[in-house]
Amino acid sequence: IHWFVYEKRNLTARAKTQSVLTPEGLFSVTSTLHIEAMENALEGNYTCVVFNLEKNDIEVRNQFPIPIIDIPTTNRQSERKKSKILTAVFVIVGALATGIIILAIHRFRKTIYSGMTVI
Repeated sequence: IHWFVYEKRNLTARAKTQSVLTPEGLFSVTSTLHIEAMENALEGNYTCVVFNLEKNDIEVRNQFPIPIIDIPTTNRQSERKKSKILTAVFVIVGALATGIIILAIHRFRKTIYSGMTVI
């Protein structure tokens, strides 16, 4: 049993896997991947894959979409959102200030050159 996030990053080492021999002579296999809501939790599609070694093929594949939860005690996601918002605000304010300066220069030049006479 293997665990992946986005079907790329292998998280199998973090999983707890147990197997028990049943009275029928089969194995009951259980694998649990704990995903804690903390700063380094990964958002995404988690996939559990069971490989059949005899067939060298995948027997079972289940996906579990896990959204990241913004917890008040961990401000990592909140800080990212704030940073993006502040960046957007600075870009907009900067663009407006640049536009106002260009407009002021244009009006100033227009005022100066409108009073001059060409010989």
